[in-house]
Amino acid sequence: MEAIRIENLKSLKDTGQIPLKSMNILLGPNNSGKSTFLRVFPLLKQSIEVRTKGPILWYGDYVDFGNYATDVHKGASEIVFHFDVIIKGSKRKILYYYNRTPNFVEDKNIHIKTCIKENNDTTYINKLILSFDDQIIDIGFTAKGKVATLKVNESNFNSYCDNLRTINTIGLFPRIRELLKSEEPIDVFGSHYRQGILFFNQFYKLLKSKNRKNTSDNTIRRLLIKLGIGSKNEVLKNIFDNTISLKYLQKQIANWNTFDKDFIDFNDLLIATRISSILDYIEHYIVNSIMNFSYVAPLRATAQRYYRRQDLAISEVDFQGQNLAMFIDNMSTKILENFQSWVSEHFGFYPYTKSSEGHISLRIIDSISKEDYNIADRGFGYSQILPVITLLWSVVTSENKIFRRDRIEINSKILAIEQPELHLHPKLQAQLTHAFLAAIKLAKKRGIILKLIIETHSQTIVNTLGHEIAEKNFSPEDASIVLFENNQSKSCCSVNLVHYNKEGYLENWPIGFFEPQN
Repeated sequence: MEAIRIENLKSLKDTGQIPLKSMNILLGPNNSGKSTFLRVFPLLKQSIEVRTKGPILWYGDYVDFGNYATDVHKGASEIVFHFDVIIKGSKRKILYYYNRTPNFVEDKNIHIKTCIKENNDTTYINKLILSFDDQIIDIGFTAKGKVATLKVNESNFNSYCDNLRTINTIGLFPRIRELLKSEEPIDVFGSHYRQGILFFNQFYKLLKSKNRKNTSDNTIRRLLIKLGIGSKNEVLKNIFDNTISLKYLQKQIANWNTFDKDFIDFNDLLIATRISSILDYIEHYIVNSIMNFSYVAPLRATAQRYYRRQDLAISEVDFQGQNLAMFIDNMSTKILENFQSWVSEHFGFYPYTKSSEGHISLRIIDSISKEDYNIADRGFGYSQILPVITLLWSVVTSENKIFRRDRIEINSKILAIEQPELHLHPKLQAQLTHAFLAAIKLAKKRGIILKLIIETHSQTIVNTLGHEIAEKNFSPEDASIVLFENNQSKSCCSVNLVHYNKEGYLENWPIGFFEPQN
């Protein structure tokens, strides 16, 4: 996931496009919308982990957003989520229908606009708009999930909607399949692929009409499955490149440009043949990105002197750190040694667990003095920071979670942390910031794109990051500040992006932001 934009959710009237970089710091006064923004990510995760009637599970295991009626911004008719994802190009691979590959000629940034409404206390996706380069796919849905309208650029395909159906799956977006009418001739792949080739059939007929009458069906089919999609210029070039051997067709299209009516019809129908596969791929990218999302809540579990041992296989620290002791206790010897070494390097202590009569205690060892303490006997800050750094380390070193057997590996992970500075001395806050940056570098070495979203009130974290940028230890292009501010009526907030320059100073920074207000 490359960027996100939110409209009409609580006080977030419109956040604008927020790019997701390696280090994203959310700043603002209390009740300014920054927590709402961050909690959208666990909201999305709880929405895809279980089957739901609507696209969003407003109340779940991670966060409680209440319901649609309380969440929609006053006076708005819908809640809108925008996502940007990059889909890899096929690099001249041939498209086979049953592979459901969009066949993009190059890597594409796909923008997804999802409009959500409510009907009879059930939310549904009212409109889904997909755009890449100069191509736009606009799909409207009824409250019952049926496809109501369909446009590709300026071409209207509403007459096809009766032959389209949606499939309810675990995911945020409806998936669409085409069904042929009983009297529709099967021209493309034969009766074995009867389901889902309505647009392919129409495109086949269009290609057939542009060629000589004696051009074989196999020639048309080969051309159909080789044509890639992209911008209109890329589609036009792709047509010319793949029809060199078809002299008659080349003559017909020789004068085509992107404004030619015949080309527009050709392009829009070609894009229509890929709608179903584009939606499948988008679901894959978004769902697997969210499945690899982790979250740390602001109120984390307090330290206990003893924890009851449980025979559970724990793969991740939960969002409140309640299973922290069991997570560490489940580590293998080698993994525990690596974890302890990393924590000791950045914080000067390291944890371990000690077993006794069906219970375990979580203990802390000072790296220099080697003094051994029960975590319950240390300051409150230790119990608050340890879940953060443990989850941070495990996110970087663990394997990706895959939603199902998909064709493409997602190599990015998102970790959102609310107020990591709670109960921490400024020195420890600075150490934590260094650990954030070290984790990003370690992830990069492992081929993982780690994106941290930090909601904080800490001036120390902001200044430490700036200092590291000034010392050339971190690139300013990999960091951003998202600044949330209340407007005068406080009914909505404004959201602005602030950037570090090469010297580590914040540009467009409001003077006195961290100062007490009279």
